[in-house]
Amino acid sequence: MLIQPAHLSDMPSMLDIYASARDYQIKTNQPTFAIFTKESIEAGIESQQYYKIEIEKKIAGIFTITFEDVLIWDKLENLCSVYLHRIATHPDFKGRNLMRVITDFAVDFAKKNNRQFVRMDTWNGNDNLKNYYLQFGFNIVGTRILPNDERLNKHYWGETCVYLELKI
Repeated sequence: MLIQPAHLSDMPSMLDIYASARDYQIKTNQPTFAIFTKESIEAGIESQQYYKIEIEKKIAGIFTITFEDVLIWDKLENLCSVYLHRIATHPDFKGRNLMRVITDFAVDFAKKNNRQFVRMDTWNGNDNLKNYYLQFGFNIVGTRILPNDERLNKHYWGETCVYLELKI
């Protein structure tokens, strides 16, 4: 298993993984990912925010990691955290404990960058996902109704998100 920065050549696989994740979310009546555009994924790759998990030379999962998230975390932004977003697993690799791998990577990444927390967020109504993240040491530290802000994808507007944090 290998985690490394994603490359533009990974784009087709990444789009397929997000499409599969959305299909699963719809099928199981969960809140769904936004449809991430090629341009937004490309920008994330070029800014070195996207990472991929490779197993047997296939992309098993993808995620982004950033150093700030003012749009979502607002006044709770502390500039001493890293933020995980856009986590998705290829259907062929579900059940392989990729979240543990991502969490361990994020903790190591945070330590190397002198950060004190790993943070993430999810929809308030997604109890299964909240409970899943709690298993990896994250704690719920708050909620927020997201604003109607043009910088956010419109499907976030007015939704309540839950803040999760892992102290290092």
